[in-house]
Amino acid sequence: MRSIRSFLLRMEPAGFVSRHTSLAALVFICSLFASGHLAVARIGVDYQMQLGNPSQATSDPSNHTNYLIQRAQYAMDYNDTTRQANWVSWSYTSSDSGSSGRQDTYRADTNLPTGFTRIGSATFGGGLDRGHMCPSADRTATVADNDATFFMSNMIPQTSQNNQGLWATFETYCRSLASGGSEVLIICGPGDFGTTTISNGMKLPGSVWKVVVVAPAGTATAPSKVNTACRVIAIHTPNTTTVGSSWTSYLTTVEQIEANTGFRFFSSLPTSVARYLRKVKDTGSGPNTPTVISAVSPISGTAGSTVTISGYNFGTTPVVKFNGVTASASVTGGGTQITATVPTSATTGTISVTSSSNGSDTSAETFTVTSPPSLTLSKTSLGGFSTTAGTASVSQSYTMTGTGLTANVVVTAPAGYEVSVDNVAFAGTLTLVPVNGNLTAVIYVRLSTAAQVGTRTLAITDTGGGANGQSVAVSGTVSPAQTPYQSWGSGYGLSGTSAEAGADPDGDGWSNAQEYAFGLNPTNSGGSLASLTQTTNQVKITFLQRDTGGITYAVKAAATLAGGFTNNITPQLSADTNGVPAGYKKYEATLSTTNGRGFLKVEATVP
Repeated sequence: MRSIRSFLLRMEPAGFVSRHTSLAALVFICSLFASGHLAVARIGVDYQMQLGNPSQATSDPSNHTNYLIQRAQYAMDYNDTTRQANWVSWSYTSSDSGSSGRQDTYRADTNLPTGFTRIGSATFGGGLDRGHMCPSADRTATVADNDATFFMSNMIPQTSQNNQGLWATFETYCRSLASGGSEVLIICGPGDFGTTTISNGMKLPGSVWKVVVVAPAGTATAPSKVNTACRVIAIHTPNTTTVGSSWTSYLTTVEQIEANTGFRFFSSLPTSVARYLRKVKDTGSGPNTPTVISAVSPISGTAGSTVTISGYNFGTTPVVKFNGVTASASVTGGGTQITATVPTSATTGTISVTSSSNGSDTSAETFTVTSPPSLTLSKTSLGGFSTTAGTASVSQSYTMTGTGLTANVVVTAPAGYEVSVDNVAFAGTLTLVPVNGNLTAVIYVRLSTAAQVGTRTLAITDTGGGANGQSVAVSGTVSPAQTPYQSWGSGYGLSGTSAEAGADPDGDGWSNAQEYAFGLNPTNSGGSLASLTQTTNQVKITFLQRDTGGITYAVKAAATLAGGFTNNITPQLSADTNGVPAGYKKYEATLSTTNGRGFLKVEATVP
């Protein structure tokens, strides 16, 4: 297989790596060896940062602490303050190991921008090696590949005991992981810097860490093929002369390295996969199976509501806690899904799941415990409504307050009543729209014009929004509609027998009916129903006539009393409005005479 790869590479000038030619080679080789595992060299800028950019480094030359360098052999985040890489990332397959040998071409990285310190090739001394981040042995397929690993930007001041001991052993072990055709994705870097600086200005790291992901073979990149079944190895080793010889003594989790460095690994992977892999702590021969929460849905709810927790390795009887309060829970999906009930006393916070055999995990999300939807009313009853049939009563009001509402609230008035939010426009129902689950409204209530005669004790219902319904008892009386005469009498306080049409409560000789018809006060004696004036050739009668009430007025004339009132005279509206009470108008009628004699009278028929 190596001879085929060499043949293809010889189609380009020495030292030149064509991405397009590599892709063509992949297609050709896969077609020949589809039945077996194929290790394909992943040389090219696109392949060296497949797990993401842990520090969001950029290629901006003014960025002296997180300057991104991307080479065909590896990518790095260079720090001009510590004068070494923050991290170096690369892909390794067995085809990356070849016959080029070790070049030992240590040299300053002249590709660093102007203004950056370029560390020279001199040895560090003091028991410190020029420690490779991307190892020379990971890039021996071509001279150009190996030569690229000797830029001093790829070196850190590493104790000989670390670099030539467990670190070299671990590098060899990582290469062995690719022997079955796997692709090994690696990120490593220095950490725990103190104040010590070596003679060339480089800061001395207190530790060295490495993250390794063993991905399946194939041409796909990490986001498409890395999954929770992939092995993840993370080590964090002290950069000291007393460091142990076994890398397995320094196994940790990616999550812990994130906490130590401030970096965020696996940003290119699906969220659920990244969350899981960050939790894995390798055993030295394979991964463990940690309890991992990958998702919580919903991320808010009331006490007693149901929450689904998705993830990995929950076991059969995990302990689930909402911000420290234990919840009832059941497991399905072979330990990948939990259905939990929010405890009554739970408060807002994270959710934790603890498995008896796989450890525990805490949700990345904060679960918000919300109050259940509720409606409260300022009053539970309104009474004393009173009106006559056909007339709306005076309104009364109560205040409605809603919290945590999930839908609109409907206020429904019972028959004969109506409601309003502005005391102007009334209707049988109101629909109130909460804002962010909250609602405050003043509800006005009154007897409607359609209310039937009688006493009406009913209830207004306030329902919806997911809250328990509330009600307001209302009671009122609707009296029969008064005739205009009855209304007139009520206006003067007449009641009982004194309100009867033939009664004369003020004792002035005029009945209520007469005083009603001609605009007199039934409680104040005196006054006349009409006035009469006479001259030598005419007689004029003046009287008040009611505007409403259906009273019929007639003016009649007679030449002699013996002859009777046989002639009708049409009265005319008077221009004189002085002293005319509300609801009346002044009229007058004139009878012309030839001998100075004549008689006029006015009659009123009250219905």
